[in-house]
Amino acid sequence: MDIYTKGVLTIIAVALSVIALRDTGVPAFAQSGGFTRVVICGAEASPKVEGQWGCASIRTDERGVGRLVTQF
Repeated sequence: MDIYTKGVLTIIAVALSVIALRDTGVPAFAQSGGFTRVVICGAEASPKVEGQWGCASIRTDERGVGRLVTQF
């Protein structure tokens, strides 16, 4: 390798080190506790039925098993 290539690679290495070490010590936070509710609705849920909107929901039986159910 020539001196120019070594110089360019050194500058890149220093720049990457500065970027990596710039935000050290900043605490990371996850989402707050609980679940995010998602509602699946839209005309795409039932492409065979024109002009109607369908929504999906989860029904749980007595054993605690959830099933995805669509309503049209």
